[in-house]
Amino acid sequence: MNDGAEKAANTVQKITFAERMWNKGKDFANKVYSTPIQTTAQAAITGGIASGVEMMSFSVLDDIIGQVYNTAQWISGNPHRMHPWENMFERYATSFLGGGVAGLMAIPKLKDAAKQIHEMTPD
Repeated sequence: MNDGAEKAANTVQKITFAERMWNKGKDFANKVYSTPIQTTAQAAITGGIASGVEMMSFSVLDDIIGQVYNTAQWISGNPHRMHPWENMFERYATSFLGGGVAGLMAIPKLKDAAKQIHEMTPD
């Protein structure tokens, strides 16, 4: 009985932990960034990560399409093949970094924060 109770407790703890982490991520992504000076970094990081993941997903999809093409060529007996999975790390990393930089630059709050900082006068 103790083993069953321990497994159930561990399962509940894992589920609770996963739910907490999911909710924290959701709150971070959905947060309203109304104070530009304090939350601009969070908005920029969130936008950068989202854009980076989006661009990396395009590369993954491109590789999957290439593999489907290879499978179709193999079924039809055609020897022509693509090499979709070569240099995966380099391509995915550059896609993620490029998308991240583009996401950082696209944040309108950065422009607003920069303008407010520029207009600040020392007390």
